Amino acid sequence: MVNAKELLNSKGYDFLKEGDLDNRIAFLTLAGSISYGTDIFNDSYQSDTDVRGVFLHTREEILNCRPTSQTIENKDVDALLYPLGKMVHLLKNCNPDVLPLLGVKKEHILKISPEGKLLVDNADLFLSKKAGNSFGGYAMQQLNLIEEAMSVEGCTDEEAITRRLKRRLDEQMEYFALNYTGLSKDECFKVSSRDALSRDELCITIDLRDYPVKSLRGMFSELANIEKDFGKLRKRNKKSTPTKLAKHQMHLIRLLTMGTEILSGEGINTFREKDRGFLLDIRNEKYTNEEIMEFVRQKEAEFNYAKKYTNLPDTCDYKAVDELVCEINLMSLNK
Repeated sequence: MVNAKELLNSKGYDFLKEGDLDNRIAFLTLAGSISYGTDIFNDSYQSDTDVRGVFLHTREEILNCRPTSQTIENKDVDALLYPLGKMVHLLKNCNPDVLPLLGVKKEHILKISPEGKLLVDNADLFLSKKAGNSFGGYAMQQLNLIEEAMSVEGCTDEEAITRRLKRRLDEQMEYFALNYTGLSKDECFKVSSRDALSRDELCITIDLRDYPVKSLRGMFSELANIEKDFGKLRKRNKKSTPTKLAKHQMHLIRLLTMGTEILSGEGINTFREKDRGFLLDIRNEKYTNEEIMEFVRQKEAEFNYAKKYTNLPDTCDYKAVDELVCEINLMSLNK
């Protein structure tokens, strides 16, 4: 277990004491694999020690209504701190990178002020249906990385490639519905395939009336680029190793599981108490790629069911969040 006092007193974290930052830190915690319980420390491998946190705005920023949006980062020790305003913005969108920070184990918290405790104690205030898109989107990014890496090894067949392209197109339909006015994915778009084995048989049905040509041209251009560029491997995947692939697989299963729990009303369970052994077995390459993909299909089905039938609100209660931020800022001003 990482000793919080020793860690923060080590030379690499001296930047936290610069200026008045030390007094403005609301919340500082271990993150990444340590917070999930999937870290590895042995003779051949040691997981990184990631530190994440939130710092309060200065008196001038609050009173002048010009809060900074700049994070504070130290790559040497893998530390990243978010200003309160930016953190809240990410939390309102159920960002999978920051939402788990509010659900860490108490022993992983390195430092917390009354303002930080207030933020953590109100974690459920940020939970909404947006978790379906955010966790689902991050999970699909991991799946794309996995399938691309597997295709390098010759492990992905044409049917799997077709499924991946169809999923990518479905994601783009979601993007269109969110970013182009007057559109609804369910009403306007449908991606189908006459033959699951062939990418050439993928079809898109678009039902639009009196739609602006400029917007339509933009959508068609984006779709054309997806089809054209699909399958081109990222440089990092060309160098993929079985160990890196297993790490991506573990992260994918974790994202889908955490997303399912949030959408099912179970809250933010960052430390993977129940499935820690299973996740570590994936990371330690105890399953074949075929077995992993079967796990993924099961987890996807559970996630999609939870997303469809969740009782979470469409968005968080913005008024309640604003009141929370006001209270935190008032506490900061009255120090």
